[in-house]
Amino acid sequence: MDDLKEKFKTLMNKPSVLPAVVSSTSDVSSAEAVERRVCVSNDVSEPEAEQAVLDSIQGSFFQTVDSSEVCREQLQRFPPTMDVNLVNGQRQILRRQLTVVSKKVSDMILHCQPEHSQELERVMLLQEELLQTLAVCQTARQSVRQAQAHFTAGGLGVLANYRHRQALRTVLRPLHTIRTLQMTEARLEELLRAEDYPGCIHVLQECLKVAAAYRQFSCVSDMTNKLQDTLDMVEEQLDVGLGKLCTRFDAERYSRLQEAYRLLGKTQTAADQLLMHMTSAVHTASGQQVLAYVQSTDGAQQPVQKRQYPDLCALVPTESVLPCLRDLCRVLWNIIYNYHCIFQWHRSRTEAEAVQAETESAELSLNRRYVAQKLEHGRSRIWLDVQGRVRAYLLAAELSHFSFDDFIQILDVVHRLLEIGAELSGQEGGPLEEAVKKQCVAFIHVYHRARLEELRMFLENEAWEVCPVKPTFSVHNLQEFKHLRRQHLLQSDVEPEPRVLYLKTYDAERNPFDVYRDAKVDGEQLPSTEMTDSDSDDESEELKVQQVEEAPGDGPHRQSTAVSSPRRMPTAAALAPPVSSTALHVLRLCGRYLRMMALLRTVALDVVVCLSQLFDFYLYTVYSLFAPPDDVGSSPRLVSALQRISDQLIERSPAQSAVGADPSRAAGGSPAPPAGPSTQWSSVRVPPASLNPAVELHRPERLHGLAARLVAAESVVFIADQLELIRRHVEGNIPQSKRLYVQQFYGQTVAAAADVRGPVYFPVTSRVMDSDVILMRMANVNWEVKELCSQHSAYVDLMLRDLQVFSMRLEELGRRLPVPRPVYDTLWDQCVRVANRAFVEGFASARRCSNEGRALMQLDYQQFVTKLERLTRLRPLPERNLVETYVKAYYVPESGLDDWIRQHKEYTKRQVTGLIGCMSHVGKRARTRLLGLLEEDGRR
Repeated sequence: MDDLKEKFKTLMNKPSVLPAVVSSTSDVSSAEAVERRVCVSNDVSEPEAEQAVLDSIQGSFFQTVDSSEVCREQLQRFPPTMDVNLVNGQRQILRRQLTVVSKKVSDMILHCQPEHSQELERVMLLQEELLQTLAVCQTARQSVRQAQAHFTAGGLGVLANYRHRQALRTVLRPLHTIRTLQMTEARLEELLRAEDYPGCIHVLQECLKVAAAYRQFSCVSDMTNKLQDTLDMVEEQLDVGLGKLCTRFDAERYSRLQEAYRLLGKTQTAADQLLMHMTSAVHTASGQQVLAYVQSTDGAQQPVQKRQYPDLCALVPTESVLPCLRDLCRVLWNIIYNYHCIFQWHRSRTEAEAVQAETESAELSLNRRYVAQKLEHGRSRIWLDVQGRVRAYLLAAELSHFSFDDFIQILDVVHRLLEIGAELSGQEGGPLEEAVKKQCVAFIHVYHRARLEELRMFLENEAWEVCPVKPTFSVHNLQEFKHLRRQHLLQSDVEPEPRVLYLKTYDAERNPFDVYRDAKVDGEQLPSTEMTDSDSDDESEELKVQQVEEAPGDGPHRQSTAVSSPRRMPTAAALAPPVSSTALHVLRLCGRYLRMMALLRTVALDVVVCLSQLFDFYLYTVYSLFAPPDDVGSSPRLVSALQRISDQLIERSPAQSAVGADPSRAAGGSPAPPAGPSTQWSSVRVPPASLNPAVELHRPERLHGLAARLVAAESVVFIADQLELIRRHVEGNIPQSKRLYVQQFYGQTVAAAADVRGPVYFPVTSRVMDSDVILMRMANVNWEVKELCSQHSAYVDLMLRDLQVFSMRLEELGRRLPVPRPVYDTLWDQCVRVANRAFVEGFASARRCSNEGRALMQLDYQQFVTKLERLTRLRPLPERNLVETYVKAYYVPESGLDDWIRQHKEYTKRQVTGLIGCMSHVGKRARTRLLGLLEEDGRR
């Protein structure tokens, strides 16, 4: 309290600082006004005056600043020209202000003195209470220390330990959980090694849930990151495992993978990834397969690994194209089959889940439908990828100069692959079939030209000897037709066997392309349809001897012919078909073409065109070599067929005339040729074949080459019969809209094959009898006899003798080679027709004739018929009415001759004229009228 008083006294006695003067900008008048106000205020002691003085104090004096700064500021306010009066006046003002301030402070202190005294007393009281409190606290602390030392130290320790134990128990549970999380890593590695992906994912998901509950621990946070990395690694392993299933499907493993993806909620992602892996597997497997063949031959001379797939395919050596294609299809089959297994796995799973479809969640139903649609679409997608790889491989290869066996094996491999693709995707055709068609057409064009040239060479070197075969021989016995045996397509009453279901018949161990690893059968690979034991019929020994030696796919080669030894003529039931070796060669070529047609139906019509050209050329050659140049007795359909063949197939020089192609020989002209599949085959031309000089056709003792003619004509007929046998198969491989060519070929050409017998045998039968001698003998007969004769004329014996010689020579020929009944009938039919026409011609040469002479004509002809029926088994004799009607026409009355002439146009103008001329009962005027009628008739 004393200290406070001393401070107040010091404050009151301390000299004050002069208040600030007015600003230097104030003029003297303002200063004087202030001084006057101060002076006035000195006389005033009222509070108002003091308050006016206080209000006049500048604010700078109340700021907490350094006193020197205040002084400097006041001095700066004076003007530059200092005035003593102004300074003194300002000093007085400041002093007055100081006095007022000091008085005001003193008044305030005095006014607060009671409160100060009271407050000071309270402070002193508070000081005493604080001293008492301090003593109490010191006493309490001393007592507490004593109590702690003697009573509560042990109990409080127990309580603290219990509390600490409870806290440790609370921490122990998370520690155990964390320790379990740490030990999970070994468990996860064990599950991954066992490929138990669902269990591994289930453990990981549980661990992540637990780690999320203890994420406040830093160690758990690090462990969570590690578990997430492990989960990512498991997803990568799932993806790797999914990729491995593309080449080796395991239902159990795939079930675990699908369950794992379901736990991850990525079922749809698994379907998408599966299709990506399938596509990648197709590209990778095909590329590696082709690269292996390229490296095996190319070595390390150039960096082939970095080449694109089409470039790699172009580097495959020619000799490796076929084995590389087989291996390529083999690995692609493996991928297709595994995808089919996956598809079937999902289908069976869907059928099993369909029962509980009402209770499953919307998400599961959506996933199931998505996967089913994705896999269904993937069947077409996988097949397109496979087609693209094989298509690129085939287009990069030059197949047009391959041998037929190699090319047909390529077609067979691709055919199998196309059937597998159709079974997988349900789609026919595609880019692969178009590529194969392109290569096939190019191959056929080259191969067919070579085969036609080869056939021409065979025909020019053909000795027209019979090739010994079994009596039951047909295309069934040829190796080239074995691909039709199991299908039984050669019988018209049997439906084709259904297509092989490869995805049900084969599996990952039994590859459908492994059949080519088996041994060859008779030097050829097994065809597309496997043979059974019952199909392996042995060919006849004679046919094996007569096999045509041919290098596959090359040009023509020398043909070997066997000379058959004389033998007894077998019975009709045991007669073997008299075919030539060239005819067998044509049938073999037809079998090869049919194999090509069956393997690729898109080129079936082109193959049929080639097949028809083989038969056309053979038919045309036989006719041109053995038929007489001036033949006028051929059937119209044969003439039309020959005309078409000559125009479309035969290469003629300008100086050459078409044999059998004279338009005058075809009544009404030849029909338009059947429309082919394309114009490229119209450029195929073959020079006509010439007859082998060793074949003799002009020796009467050999019946003017009847043996050669028989083999040639019957070979044509036999080929036509075999073509009819396979007609149903040919038409079955061609779409209905394109069968017109086949129908025209069979209707116009094959059907005309039997008609070739007439012109081929006619040079033989027309020379059996010496017609000139016979007609001369008949001209010397007296037909004006007056009496009926009982003895026939001598020319009849001459005709019968010639026919008897022919019969003996024909029997001798039958001992050396088989003479089928149609040939026998044809020969005798032509002989009888020649004899009958000789009778009519001889009777027509009679200038005069009596009724008895007409009876002699009937006797001569009756004698001839009676003896002739003993020589031949032909019944009835052809054109018998031709002679009998002509003889009996002598008795037709004059009034009926007009109708008779109009009705019987089979007789020539000369023959009718001779008939009218020898009729004694016809007058001159009537004879002239009848001759005029003949002129109007235009008869030859």
